[in-house]
Amino acid sequence: MLSTGSVSAAIPKITMSSYAFTPTLKTIKVGKPVKWKNTSTRRHTATPSINWSWGGVDVAAGTASVPVTPTQTGTYVYFCSIHPTRMMGRLAVAMIVTPTAGSTATFFTVTLGTVQSPGVSVHDVEVRRNGGAWQGKATTNQPVTSFFFTQTGTWDIRTRLRWQLGGQTTEWSPIFTVVVF
Repeated sequence: MLSTGSVSAAIPKITMSSYAFTPTLKTIKVGKPVKWKNTSTRRHTATPSINWSWGGVDVAAGTASVPVTPTQTGTYVYFCSIHPTRMMGRLAVAMIVTPTAGSTATFFTVTLGTVQSPGVSVHDVEVRRNGGAWQGKATTNQPVTSFFFTQTGTWDIRTRLRWQLGGQTTEWSPIFTVVVF
C-alpha cells in the first residue's frame, strides 16, 4: 500500500562517537541540511573554525542535533570545542551548476549560496580546462552567478569563501565538472 503523504529524504548524519566524527569529511549540496548524532556518553559540539555559513551545535550524549543548513559553498573545518585536539572534521558544501553540459554559447548558472555571502566575504570562483591550471573566473558576494566558456572541453569549477579584511578563507569546495562541446 502506498502512502499519499509527502515523503522527505533522510537528513544525512555525522556521528560523534567517543572522540571522533564519522565520517571525518562529509559532503552535502548547498541548501541541504545535515545533523550530528552523538552516540557517546559525553557531550560534544561541532564548532566551525570559520562561522560564515553555519553555526555550531551542542549535542548531549545519546541525542542528535537539529538540522543545520549551510548557506554558502566551501569546505569548513570544524571541531569539538570540549575536545578540540581530539575531534576534528570537515563539512564540504558543494555548489549546484546547471546545466551540466552545453556549447560555447551556453550560460552555466552556478549556485554558490542560498543568500548573499555574509559581511565583506566573497566567493572566489576558479575554473580549469581539461585538468590544466586553475584560473580565476569570478569574484562575487551574490548567491548565484552565470558565465559561459569560450573553449570546448571538460571544465572543473571550484569556489571558496574569502573574508576581504585579512584574507581568511574556507577550504575549496568540492569540484563540479561540466562538459562544453
